[in-house]
Amino acid sequence: MPPPLLLLLFFLLAGAAAAEEPPAAPSSSPPPHKNATLSEILPRYGLPPGVFPASVTAFTLAANGSLAVDLGGPCYAHYEYLTYFEPRVTGVLRYGSLTGLSGVKVRRFLVWFDVVRVKVDLPPPPRYVYLDIGWITRKLPADEFESPHECEDSKKCRLSSALATVAAWFQGMEKGFGLVTALHEFLDQLMDLEKGKKPSEQAAACRIMQAKDKLITLQPVVRACVFLATAVAAVIMGLNKQSYTTVVAIVGTRPVTQTFTAKFKDTPAFVFFVIANAIASGYNLMVLVTRRILQRRVQSLSVHLLDMVILTLLATGSATAASMAQLGKNGNLHARWNPICDKFGSFCNHGGIALVSSFIGVALMLALNLLSAAANSPRSNVTGQ
Repeated sequence: MPPPLLLLLFFLLAGAAAAEEPPAAPSSSPPPHKNATLSEILPRYGLPPGVFPASVTAFTLAANGSLAVDLGGPCYAHYEYLTYFEPRVTGVLRYGSLTGLSGVKVRRFLVWFDVVRVKVDLPPPPRYVYLDIGWITRKLPADEFESPHECEDSKKCRLSSALATVAAWFQGMEKGFGLVTALHEFLDQLMDLEKGKKPSEQAAACRIMQAKDKLITLQPVVRACVFLATAVAAVIMGLNKQSYTTVVAIVGTRPVTQTFTAKFKDTPAFVFFVIANAIASGYNLMVLVTRRILQRRVQSLSVHLLDMVILTLLATGSATAASMAQLGKNGNLHARWNPICDKFGSFCNHGGIALVSSFIGVALMLALNLLSAAANSPRSNVTGQ
């Protein structure tokens, strides 16, 4: 092929490649406007206007996205969490995100954490705002950032922030426990009082009665669990028995063997353990059967006092048996008492299961006492003064 034809073919291929190349995509970050405020510029980048508080006095936005925001001073603002802004906040503004943040902290679990990035879900309008707090990402509703928040006095923020944190802990658990729901409602009432809301006596009494009803409803469930745990502990320990045969001497060519038997009756601590758990299980079963009769206040107080007696009895029985179990497992080198669990393994294992079940009963019995104390407390009148 002659050289002119080669040149012509080269130019034709180059032109075709240039024609097929797509046009350059426009930059996703719109240029800043000189006369626009920061709350007006942020939506052009897909971010809600209320990311920064209303105390912004000046800001600079470079062509590479570097953003520097000056506030009138330190600022505390309430979103879902208490948020602290330093007098100068810096970062890099991109479409849908604000990265490399410095000067923003949020309070979570009574501890301040640095916010390193703010991003939203695209395309706009965003439904959620994501805060990157170290390796943790928190999702907040975009409605919290619809408009710039006003700065608040730090001293006024402390109590409400602490109450909000505790309420959030209970809110995450309230699906499973009626007690948590009642405590959460109580915290909501405290926060309303702090904000200046004065509930009427009738509304306050209604809330208290509703909380007490939930506590009373939860008591039979906990009591049934105590009955099962203590009954299992008493039965397992009461039936715990193991025999062990060993050679003690050899007469001629004939071995002489002896059988040793380990049972709970040989140890007074284990006998006390079985009696304590049997009494606790029988008592709780009796209360469950007769609970409809025990509805009067005087009778409820009597049950509460007996609950405390049973808790003391059960705790002492479990602790005493646990000390003897530790001695049987590890022995006592100073007194030259050898451990026995290497020879009576099944006996020790069954005893350990009984102890675990009994300590579960102790924990549930303690929770039952707390529920009973809250349910039997006198009605409080919450009035505004």
